[in-house]
Amino acid sequence: MKQRYYIEREDGKLMAFAGLYSADSDMLATITMPPNAEIAKVHDRLPVFIEESDWERYLDPEPLTDEEKHRLIATPPDGFFRYWPVANQAVGPDLKREIEVMPPGEEKPKPAPQPDLFG
Repeated sequence: MKQRYYIEREDGKLMAFAGLYSADSDMLATITMPPNAEIAKVHDRLPVFIEESDWERYLDPEPLTDEEKHRLIATPPDGFFRYWPVANQAVGPDLKREIEVMPPGEEKPKPAPQPDLFG
């Protein structure tokens, strides 16, 4: 079994992944891209995530321009993420406990206030 990792933004902000949804089949797919060098150490793909300032445009039914597509799928620089291993069997409340435990000598940053996605 592969080692599982908890990954978050270094600044603690929310990550909203890009995806495709089909109401006809009730299926969802996360859009991925090759990882940056930092994430490549732990995974072979990186979800495309949309910055908060781009959420409204990404969700607009008007097709994105080629320029917007390239800007939205830009690979984040190294140092953008922080990650640490969690127990492979950790799920639900156990995963929450694992996330709270940082590697020795590191302090978990206080998370940034999270915006209301639906409000």
